Amino acid sequence: MTLTGGCQCGAVRINCHAPPLAMIRCHCTDCQRQSASAFGLSVYLPPDALSVDGPVAWFETRTAAGRQMRRHFCPRCGVRLWHRRHPDAAFLALKGGVLDPGHGLEPVAELWTRARLGWVALIPGALVYETQPADWAPVFARFAARRAEAAPPEAGDALDRFAAALPPGAQVLDLGRGGHDATRRLRAQGFAVTTADPAAAIVAGHPAPPAGEGGTGPAFDAIWADLGALHIPRAAWPGLPARIARGLRAGGVLHLGLTLPADRAGGRDPVPPGPAPAEALRRMVAAAGLVILRLDVSPDAGGSTGAVRIDILARHAG
Repeated sequence: MTLTGGCQCGAVRINCHAPPLAMIRCHCTDCQRQSASAFGLSVYLPPDALSVDGPVAWFETRTAAGRQMRRHFCPRCGVRLWHRRHPDAAFLALKGGVLDPGHGLEPVAELWTRARLGWVALIPGALVYETQPADWAPVFARFAARRAEAAPPEAGDALDRFAAALPPGAQVLDLGRGGHDATRRLRAQGFAVTTADPAAAIVAGHPAPPAGEGGTGPAFDAIWADLGALHIPRAAWPGLPARIARGLRAGGVLHLGLTLPADRAGGRDPVPPGPAPAEALRRMVAAAGLVILRLDVSPDAGGSTGAVRIDILARHAG
């Protein structure tokens, strides 16, 4: 999904280079004043997801929790564009009203309902918070599930979907098996790809060079991890997604593909074959602070009879 938008006078245009994490409706008095209405709409995005053409000004205030908030607006027409915590934002909040028509987004959560005006009805089925969530993962998960339900069947394979979720020129780590076909396909689309042996990297406790330039911070916008149960030592399975996710920047995308042979049964492995492994792997991914965008379970077309293939597409919530 590519979101675009702009201010009221047209001086500012916005392009979003990453899928939204969630849309919420906020009833706090700050949002009421900002919108000059009964509530505000916000679309949460990774902190570096925007490219902006035109003049943008900002001012800073402190929230009720004492955090510093930077609020961006058009200096010509005054329309609020987005806000984010400064300097440690895990995500930014793009104002829903600046989006161009046709985006199809709907709020999945109601925030600060204790300040809600009495005549404003709650959205059926939305998560409800008297203030704001202590944990954003349920909000992001609800939004991803709603978007998956509303989306038409997607064409292409898991790698196509992974590539579609990346910003142009993304730094990608390929932890794939075999001849790194994923590397060739991703490089052909203009992504900068680093390869690493998955077993060696995971046993070492990190997915690859764990730091970016200068030796600090995660190095990658995305990680393609296509693993086989026979290639990873059993002792390395607990917390596997968390170790892989160490290499992701905030808002980064992870594809975790796992092939389980039919004979790895009977509970001998932390992720056994059959219906159970997908749920076990899903829990590991969620525990790693990742928001699951899609989960597919299918027979492994290229493997032995009875082998199971699990593909998870997830985003680092920051």
